[in-house]
Amino acid sequence: MLQLREEYFVPKTTINSISTYIVTLLHHLQSLFEQQIIHNDFNATGNNSSSKPTSGSTKTYIDINTTKNMINEVCFAVEAVTRNEYQFQQFCEEHFFYHPPKEIILSNPGETKQVAYHVPIDDTIKSILHNDHVIEQILNNIKQQQEKVFIDEDLMFSFRHGHFGNRIDDDSLLIQLYMDDIGLTNPIGCRKERHKMCMVYFSLEDIPNEHRSQLEHIHLVGICNSAILKGSCKY
Repeated sequence: MLQLREEYFVPKTTINSISTYIVTLLHHLQSLFEQQIIHNDFNATGNNSSSKPTSGSTKTYIDINTTKNMINEVCFAVEAVTRNEYQFQQFCEEHFFYHPPKEIILSNPGETKQVAYHVPIDDTIKSILHNDHVIEQILNNIKQQQEKVFIDEDLMFSFRHGHFGNRIDDDSLLIQLYMDDIGLTNPIGCRKERHKMCMVYFSLEDIPNEHRSQLEHIHLVGICNSAILKGSCKY
C-alpha cells in the first residue's frame, strides 16, 4: 500500500478504498474456508455414522492442498478481471450495469475515418434508477416542490411548474441537456496535437439542487470532434 501511494502517487482516498476491498476479500476467503471445513465435517460424519464419536471429533481442519487450491482459484478470479481490456469491460457490464458507448461512423467509405460516440440516455437512466436512494431523492424533491408551489403559485422551481410544464405527466422525468467543448492533448509520440472535442451531457432536473452539480449526477451522452459540428468539415 505504501508503494502504491508513494511510487505511483495514488490518492489517500483511493488507498483507503483499496484497503477496504482487500479486507473484504480476506473475509470472503475466510468464509470459503469455513464452508469447506463444514463440508469436510459433514462427509466425515457420514462416513463414520456407525462409529462412536471420540474426544477429538470436535476439532475442525482443512487439508493443505485444498487450501492452496482455494487460494489459487481466488487469485485467478482477481487477476482475470484486469487481464485485458475486453475481459475488464465484460465484468463491468455483468456486475456494474456498464454500457459501452456506441460508435457512429461519420465519414464516407474511402475517406479518413471520422467517428463520434453516443451513450443512450435510456440505458443511463435505467442504471441510475437501480439505486433506491436516488429514486427516493427524486420523489421527495418533486413532492416538496409541488407543495411549495401549491402554497405560492408565483414560485417556479422547474419547467413542470410553468404554463406548458403543467401538461407533463407526473410520472415523467425532466432531462436537462447541455454541451461543452474541451481540449485534449496527446503528450506521447510525434503528433503532440491538441484536439478540441464537443461533449454532450445530461442531468436529471428532478435531482435536488444541492446534488445536481455533483459529478456523479452529470452523465455523458455523446462526444465528437468540435470541427464536425461547427461546419469546418463537410459531414
